[in-house]
Amino acid sequence: MANYTTPGVYVEEISTIPPSVAPVATAIPAFIGYTEKAFEKESLHLKPFRISSMLDYESYFGYAYPQKGIEVTVDGSTITKIEGLNNTPAFKMYYALQMYFANGGGPCYIVSIGQYGIPNPPPPAPVLPPNITLTDHEKGLAAVEKEDELTLLIFPDSNGLNSANDYYSVMNQGLIQSNKLQDRFTIIDTYKDGAIGTSDNPIPELRNKITNDTDYRKYGAAYYPYLKTIIDYNYNDAEVDVTLNNLNFTSRIDEKLIVIDEINTKLSGLATPINDYYTNVLPTTPTSNPLDEDDRLIGRGYIQNLINIFTQYADTFNSMIAVYEELNILLDGTLQSEIDDLITWTENNINQKLNDFNGFYTEFGAATLEEIRAKAIFTSILSVSMLDYVSGNFDFIGKVTSLYLSPTGYISVLNDTIITDGYDTSVATTLEAVKQVNNLLYNQIKQTIADVPMLLPPSSAIAGVYARVDNSLGVWRAPANVSLTYVIAPSQIVSNEDQGGMNVDDVSGKSINAIRAFTGKGTMVWGARTLDGNSNEWRFINVRRFYNFAEESVKKATEPFVFQSNDANTWVMVRGMIESFLTQQWKAGALAGASTEQAFYVKIGLGSTMTTQDILEGRMIVEIGMAVVRPAEFIILKFTHKMQEL
Repeated sequence: MANYTTPGVYVEEISTIPPSVAPVATAIPAFIGYTEKAFEKESLHLKPFRISSMLDYESYFGYAYPQKGIEVTVDGSTITKIEGLNNTPAFKMYYALQMYFANGGGPCYIVSIGQYGIPNPPPPAPVLPPNITLTDHEKGLAAVEKEDELTLLIFPDSNGLNSANDYYSVMNQGLIQSNKLQDRFTIIDTYKDGAIGTSDNPIPELRNKITNDTDYRKYGAAYYPYLKTIIDYNYNDAEVDVTLNNLNFTSRIDEKLIVIDEINTKLSGLATPINDYYTNVLPTTPTSNPLDEDDRLIGRGYIQNLINIFTQYADTFNSMIAVYEELNILLDGTLQSEIDDLITWTENNINQKLNDFNGFYTEFGAATLEEIRAKAIFTSILSVSMLDYVSGNFDFIGKVTSLYLSPTGYISVLNDTIITDGYDTSVATTLEAVKQVNNLLYNQIKQTIADVPMLLPPSSAIAGVYARVDNSLGVWRAPANVSLTYVIAPSQIVSNEDQGGMNVDDVSGKSINAIRAFTGKGTMVWGARTLDGNSNEWRFINVRRFYNFAEESVKKATEPFVFQSNDANTWVMVRGMIESFLTQQWKAGALAGASTEQAFYVKIGLGSTMTTQDILEGRMIVEIGMAVVRPAEFIILKFTHKMQEL
């Protein structure tokens, strides 16, 4: 009571209602692994950073590491083989977050222990991806130790460690930290994925290398097998090797050459009529007068024929050049010089003459014969030099045919290169080049790669399940008999007999939870045991995690009472606060019992939980007992015969 010295009226407020226990979050995982980048105003390297979505992750930590070594083989238009996607990606953090959010995950922490992206600005030397090391993971664990909110530990990239010893060392350190802080839980994968009953069975290795200390094991759970997921690999088109077989470039060129021969024949067929027109019509027409209208129309008709023929030349040569350019793109420009020569020849000998013909066709309609003959173009078209095109030795046709008949012709050289280097049989290129020449095939390859399931450890998906079950049903509900999203199937088939050996370990009690596929149900989490499976106290995950939840919630709520008077008034408030909290949990279904007396008890006081010596030493001891609900792991239906009654 205050010491009053001045007369007056004073108001004192007396607190009689105890404070409430605020429930803490139960499914806030920390993902410890490698990221593309780690920056938000400053470096986030080894700094736990809270995110709530994939968009947050991409903003601060980037994207997945591009998959290397993808090889695609195509025969004609059929994709026959894809290699390089059979292994689990080395850096799995991005994919793990996709699985986590897809399965119900919410806010989480990211701890970047190394970056595989290229810094900005890029350094002069190539940037190599970091090695996945035990030291990095130990630093990541040390970084999250001081973070109070998180409740789960996940190590997406730890399967990439060089040895099982290193991997399980990280898992054991996670269990040790969970036991030390008593507010978190470690989700563990097997080091490798393999079938039970084979030499690749990873179960014995896990049991041999996980700590045998039950104080640590009760803070973790293991899951098997890995998951075949629908997540798409991240990769760069330029780094995907594509082998194209049976492209038949020479046969496609031969088709164009047949057309050119046909055009040559058409051009040759104009020789006689144009020559007759030149020798019989033009000389009899006075040079100062316009041509007779009929003769003018005939002349324009011949020019139109030449326009049509040279248009066909241009179209055919351009389509042939397109075939060469397609191959050139696939070969990253190795044929560019030869193609440039052919393009230049086409421009000078076909396109330019076609332009001349078009211009002369217009002028021929109005000019007098004298004006026509005065035009330079007339000299090159309707004069003796016309023989260069359509008569005599057919010089122009000779120029065309020499391109593919002469050994030094541009087309001959290109075709010889195709045949000699075997490009008709097989071309090694990249997916980026395929995109430029064949968009349909490009999309087919992309879809085929997307159809390859990505193999991922289950821990990140399980963390999402924990969050989903906690939010919808409660942390006291076993996170089992729950389907997984983004999963095609488990990587291995687990039989009832297999799971029996996983679920019950009569040697050390290290239970391993199975993920199984059931007809009509999909892929289900079919186990809810901790690694301390032989303990009646800590056998089930939901029991351990509910205790974590209750302990942390009550701990935070009682912190305001530190240094308060250690007397009956304080004890009543503390007990009332805790009992109110546990009553709420009982009503929600977390505690078993027909009444609160059966569901829990809270003891505090001198002669009950404390001695006089405890009070003298500053200890306020509260004892809390809870009957947390256990899951019905085995439902046994007993049937018997009943005798018929009258």
